[in-house]
Amino acid sequence: MSQFQARRADKIQQLKVTLPAYYVIFDILQFKDHDLRGLRLLRRKEILEGLSLPSGNYGVVPHVDSAGEALFKQIEDRGMERVVGKRKNSIYETDRRSAVWKKVIN
Repeated sequence: MSQFQARRADKIQQLKVTLPAYYVIFDILQFKDHDLRGLRLLRRKEILEGLSLPSGNYGVVPHVDSAGEALFKQIEDRGMERVVGKRKNSIYETDRRSAVWKKVIN
């Protein structure tokens, strides 16, 4: 049973220990009423990494430079689904698929 399926408070508390949930953050588009979509990816990552997260159950996906093939191999070996490659100087483009972001599915 996942935490999402649990309804009873005692079961949810038990699952928090035996099956903890994690929230992984890969980008930040707005912060303190400022639209960050026009900033380059590495600048948005800097802002994101500077935030105080509420617990160890939150994590920030790091920027990996020049090791894409090795990273993909690790993702594949762990049975994970995909890698998204983004140009480090790209801005966030709303409502369209950008050629500067590539999703690689294993």
